[in-house]
Amino acid sequence: MNQVMISNHQTSINSTLSELISTILGGFVIPEDAKRINLNFRQKESSSKNPLQPVEMQLEREQIKAFWQLRFIATFDVINDTPSRSELSLYFNFAHSWFYHPETRQCTLSQPKVQALLNSWVIAFYKHLTTEQLNDLHLKVIDYFE
Repeated sequence: MNQVMISNHQTSINSTLSELISTILGGFVIPEDAKRINLNFRQKESSSKNPLQPVEMQLEREQIKAFWQLRFIATFDVINDTPSRSELSLYFNFAHSWFYHPETRQCTLSQPKVQALLNSWVIAFYKHLTTEQLNDLHLKVIDYFE
């Protein structure tokens, strides 16, 4: 089952984001006993002066065949055009209901400004995926059920 739920938050973007991630997961063969997974999105080598930020999402499920729960979305600023050096830019933590940005620090995810930012980010993320700008996608299982 590759369906995704975003819990603890009532936003208009939840269903769009859930459907988008569910569709992405459908393109992978995920071991049945996978408990926690990471999705990493990157832009393959680009001649652009402003490459897209890499994105990491982590999902977890409580039991085999349960819905995936989105734990967090993180974006990173690439330092000096070196993909191996990056700094955290945005961090939406759905599991614990908080948001982090280096300039504003930590605050609750339910704040209207944070929800507006998340909404804008999801729209941009969708555009980057559908135009194949984030064209280097990897899934890694990081924990299994025993």
